[in-house]
Amino acid sequence: MKARFLFLILILIMAVGCASKNSDTPPLPLEPVEYENLDLSFSLILPPIWDYNYQDRDSAGEGFVGSTVSFLFAPDNILIEPLTPVFSIHVMDQKVWLNLPAAKRTQLGDLFATNGNIVYTVQYPQKIPLVTGSPQLKLFQQMLLDPSSLSAAFSAIPRNVAAFERSDLGFRLELPPVWQNNYTVHAGSLEKDAHVTRLRLVWAPQGKERAPQYDLINIYIMSRSHYNNLEFKNRLPNGFLLGKTHTTAYIGATFFDLPAEQALPNADVSDINLWTTLALNESQLLRAFGYTEVAHP
Repeated sequence: MKARFLFLILILIMAVGCASKNSDTPPLPLEPVEYENLDLSFSLILPPIWDYNYQDRDSAGEGFVGSTVSFLFAPDNILIEPLTPVFSIHVMDQKVWLNLPAAKRTQLGDLFATNGNIVYTVQYPQKIPLVTGSPQLKLFQQMLLDPSSLSAAFSAIPRNVAAFERSDLGFRLELPPVWQNNYTVHAGSLEKDAHVTRLRLVWAPQGKERAPQYDLINIYIMSRSHYNNLEFKNRLPNGFLLGKTHTTAYIGATFFDLPAEQALPNADVSDINLWTTLALNESQLLRAFGYTEVAHP
């Protein structure tokens, strides 16, 4: 009898062991997840549970001059619908942040880090479209980082920029380093509209302009009241709003068309490569733009 009992105990132990082995979830990776964003000058060291459970998306700021990085919930690297961020980080110039109405700052969340004159805020979703008690919701909750934890995970990346500033016009641009000594500036009034100042940043490899001139960026500066009365979408078809203060409005335009080869008889491959490197899109120009003084909207 005693032998049979011991044999039964042995079988139960083996069964429990097998069940435990089969029900165990895969162990979490031991290494933290490193996220780096050179364009926005920051990195994060995220907990191991983030590994293969998120995707990041960059976009222009909505309702403010800056950028947003959304860290989307993606179990096993598969996005869920509707797209749901674990959190979003908003990045903007400090003066842009200070210019925002209090209600907008509240909407953009908590300021948790800075890098020079750049501020970073974190915003959490108001609704989480996951079933209560589900494994996905449990994973989502484990991935959440409060502002204090996010601040501890944050590291600023030194910002290497070619700074362009016009304090007389109230704005500055923080351009990629490759812009240094590769552009010139022309200022004047917009043709047929003396109320608009037009600033042209012109392609000039090693400080030497090409003939004819090729614009990389245009900045249009005008009074806010003039902007409100201006059909700029019709008159400036490639223009977009960079920002507004209580007195001034700024419109930007970027250009991507490569100069025609016949117009550049002395151009070489390095010239064309430089143009490609210098060209900015709308999001990049919005990110580069900032005010030289705190202005109240």
